[in-house]
Amino acid sequence: MGTLLKAGICGHFGGGLPPAEGQTVKTVIFSQKLEEIWGSEQVLKLDTYQWRRHSLRLILGSLRLIRKCQNIIMLPSHNGVKVFIPLFLFLNRFYRKKLQYVIIGAWLPEFLEASPRLRAQMKKLDGLYAETQTMADKLNAMGISRVHLLPNFKELKIVEKPDASAFQEPFRLCTFSRVIREKGICEAVSAVRQVNEQLGREVYTLD
Repeated sequence: MGTLLKAGICGHFGGGLPPAEGQTVKTVIFSQKLEEIWGSEQVLKLDTYQWRRHSLRLILGSLRLIRKCQNIIMLPSHNGVKVFIPLFLFLNRFYRKKLQYVIIGAWLPEFLEASPRLRAQMKKLDGLYAETQTMADKLNAMGISRVHLLPNFKELKIVEKPDASAFQEPFRLCTFSRVIREKGICEAVSAVRQVNEQLGREVYTLD
C-alpha cells in the first residue's frame, strides 16, 4: 500500500467557489492549517459540494481517502452527518484508520437526542472536536467519551487603528456572525436599546 498520508479531509470545500458561509470557511481554513503543519502533499481532500448529485464520486472518493490516509477528518453539516459518519464507519471495518469528527456549530447534541442510532455511531469514532466546553459536556453526558475542545477560529486581517472619531458617542457596536435569530441578533438589539434607555441618551448604536 505504501506510506500512508497524514490526513484525509472530507468536507464542504465549496466546489472551487469563494467560501461564503461558516461550514466552508472552517473546512478550508482547517485544511490549510494542516497543510502548513504537515505539507500539502500529506493532506488529501474530498469536497462534499453537491454530493447528492454525485453519489458515486463521493463513495469512490471516500474509499480513496480511507485507503491512503492515517486519519480521516470529517466536517459534515446537518444532513451530511447522517451520511458520512455511517459511510466511513462501514469502510473502516476493512481499513482500521483513525476517524475524527470536527464539529461545526452547536447543533449536534440536540440532533443526537433525536437519533439514538447516530448517537451510538458517534461513540465509535476516535475523536470528536467540539467548539465549546458546553457542547463537550453535553456529549460526555450522552456517553460519548472521546470529545476534545477545539474552539472556533477564523483568519482576520489586522486593520489600522481608527481615528479619534470612532471613540466618540454614539459608539458603534457590531456582531460578528450571520444576522439571524439563532446567532443572537435579537439579544444584541435588546441590549443596546436597554443601555441607551437606562443612560437616557444614544450612547451606542448597533452597526
